[in-house]
Amino acid sequence: MKTKQYLAIDIGGTSVKLGIVDETGAVLAKAEESVSFDGYETPILTTVCKAAKAFVEAQGLSPAALVGVGVSATGQIDSRAGTVVGTCGNLPHYIGSPIKAELESLFGLPVTVANDANCMCLGEVWVGGAKGYTDVIGVTLGTGVGGGILTGGRLLEGARGLGGELGHYRLHALDGVPCTCGAAGCWERYAATTALVRAAQEKDPAWTNGRAIFAAAQATRPSLPCWTTGRTRSRRALPAWCTSSTLS
Repeated sequence: MKTKQYLAIDIGGTSVKLGIVDETGAVLAKAEESVSFDGYETPILTTVCKAAKAFVEAQGLSPAALVGVGVSATGQIDSRAGTVVGTCGNLPHYIGSPIKAELESLFGLPVTVANDANCMCLGEVWVGGAKGYTDVIGVTLGTGVGGGILTGGRLLEGARGLGGELGHYRLHALDGVPCTCGAAGCWERYAATTALVRAAQEKDPAWTNGRAIFAAAQATRPSLPCWTTGRTRSRRALPAWCTSSTLS
């Protein structure tokens, strides 16, 4: 008996990742496209829809061969409406994106949309490293820092879907780096890939993204940036947050 297949879409701050996934969690095909190729002049959702349609066609599939579409999306997501309600200032032309409505119109399939870090947390509990656990904290490090919190087997989302926004927990509220959300000292300003790039470019302007930095590290270049006193905050961010959370 053929297993059910779904189109999986992961919308990030720099790229959209696409996959055909079956009901056991096996990834049967995958692809990736940039959503920031023109500095976000093209709305992210426009790029996502175009890439998703091309991906499905490239697999030789028709929408009728799929059961539905699952979308994990960066930002604050209204899961009921399937729309983006906030981004903390990171992404132009993204707030208000009707992800669910657009993809349902495109494919004629049921679409479920949720915050990407929440999806990561659920995925790890389903078929990953957290399988069998009912109380889990998941952290995603990318363009920003995301988080998913599972307690008693249920997601902690809060009234507006912001319950797991760990990246905007403030570590240095008095003298921290200004954040795109309007606050200062948020965790993601020290721990996200964008923070790594910002620091690395002070040493070498050619390190424009995480891939370039890690490629340089793998090549064992001796000029990789040393984490000075200011950078030490990045290194201490996670254990400091974990300690404060445990004590509170």
